[in-house]
Amino acid sequence: MNDKTYDLRNVDKKQRLYMCFNIYPRINSIFHELALNSHVCDIKVLQGLFDLGTQRLAEFNFKKFTLPIFDNEDGFTPIDLSLKEGLSMNINFAAFMLRNIKDYPMLHSAHLL
Repeated sequence: MNDKTYDLRNVDKKQRLYMCFNIYPRINSIFHELALNSHVCDIKVLQGLFDLGTQRLAEFNFKKFTLPIFDNEDGFTPIDLSLKEGLSMNINFAAFMLRNIKDYPMLHSAHLL
């Protein structure tokens, strides 16, 4: 995602959703990558991913779902990375993530934050 011409809007909506459940090198998620590469997409594209979780999709047996938020190999969450000085310092991304995970269930990985 270091390619400045890459734009997540060009990826199919369903494929973007599946990307949220992938584990990338160094135990990073798509959210870790987006925290470090804010040029990849805007918040509106990400909001669509969280909004899908409240819909009942056939791929998830018509149940609501939450997106995984967890620490990477270095112990950083996507929010940590977005607030780390010298890396990306993207306060909008951090606020966006916190807004969207605030109502996640108690045992969700996001409660590690």
